[in-house]
Amino acid sequence: MSIRELIEFFYTNQEFLKNVGILYFGEGTNEFKFQNILSYKEDSKFSIDSINGKQSFLWLDTSVVKEMVEHTTSNICYSSCVYLDTQVISYLMKLFKTRDKDQTPFLNDTYEILYYLKEKDTDFSAFPYLMENSTKINNPKILIPMFENLTIYDFYMEMSFSDFINTFENKNITMNLDYQKTDETITEIKHMSVDPYSRKLLETQKAIQCLLLHTSLLSLKSDKTLAEKIESLYEFSHHSICSFLERELIICYRFLKNPNDPLVQKFFKKIKIGSKNISGAILGMSWDLFHIRMLAMNMIPTDNEPESFDMHSLLTFDKGMSEVLKIHPVKMLVFIDSTPFWIFEQSIKKVITEVDILEYYKPSKREERTTKASTGINYDNLITSLQNELIQFEK
Repeated sequence: MSIRELIEFFYTNQEFLKNVGILYFGEGTNEFKFQNILSYKEDSKFSIDSINGKQSFLWLDTSVVKEMVEHTTSNICYSSCVYLDTQVISYLMKLFKTRDKDQTPFLNDTYEILYYLKEKDTDFSAFPYLMENSTKINNPKILIPMFENLTIYDFYMEMSFSDFINTFENKNITMNLDYQKTDETITEIKHMSVDPYSRKLLETQKAIQCLLLHTSLLSLKSDKTLAEKIESLYEFSHHSICSFLERELIICYRFLKNPNDPLVQKFFKKIKIGSKNISGAILGMSWDLFHIRMLAMNMIPTDNEPESFDMHSLLTFDKGMSEVLKIHPVKMLVFIDSTPFWIFEQSIKKVITEVDILEYYKPSKREERTTKASTGINYDNLITSLQNELIQFEK
């Protein structure tokens, strides 16, 4: 369906589509302003990625379409928010602790991106950090460094642009830290750790981690053909994690097909025989892919704000993410009552041709997955089992 046809469909079915919104990528004149803001520095350690890395997008809902049809153009109002990943929060703390931006290239890049966010008065969030640490909030060894990181993050969040500059130009300035605010943030993390909705979301991260672990084992065991490895991925998705994570499956497929593929090489760089802590690398990779998925969550405001939607992006150390997001581009996100549904430019059947995936989309197979998932999947046991199997390939 073309954009024109989509607009016509919206216009003629306004009542039926009143709770529907569509974020269409690669079209329109709206630009994603954070994409590649560090591209002027080839050696930059960071990247800022949207859901699929495309710079332009079009937003459609009944009010926007009505205005477009009747007046040829429409104004949309949206807000932007940059999610800072866990490593960024850690380096933020190190930067403020030393207040020496030239000590290492990482700290210099950290200063530059933090400077940019304050200079542009950008909305940002530590949501990825909060989500990750909600899974280990009960570990006393983690609590102290977590508190330190969040205290500095809260300090940075509240400071003005001029205060940010002065903090590094004049090291005699005292940093007044708000420990009470950090206590409130820790309480929020503890709530996330037991909140049913958050725990359900986090199951997706564990499923991605399992898929990456299984993919790594298939890659390191070279006794199977590509078709056999794909069949194993499908069987694993069906029987073990009871879900087909389409984008992540295709990323894994590209890696299994050619580990030297430039679009996956950086992202999977630690997955080779003799690497140290492969399981740890996979954990980080799974969080990155999970956070990209989370960019689509909570996009639609629920409190009558003037913005039609919130455009989220992820600031990360993993520059391989930018390449990975090009593999299976998102054509559009369809929001029905604020719930996102992903539509890709190509169907998985057209991308992975070695094995027919449609067998697993039959009603009987779907019912099998639903039934097993309803009884509960012990992801922790599955992860431990896969990690134990992976140890033999580590240094």
